[in-house]
Amino acid sequence: MKVLFVLTSHSELDNTGKKTGFWVEEFAAHYYSLADKGVAT
Repeated sequence: MKVLFVLTSHSELDNTGKKTGFWVEEFAAHYYSLADKGVAT
């Protein structure tokens, strides 16, 4: 199984004023959890 993480560095969603983006912890926790189980990324 392979997993693709799609991340963005944009801080605002188009011109709506809504905040977007990611926190590193949100990515890292899932990445390392999957890596520990042997899932290829």
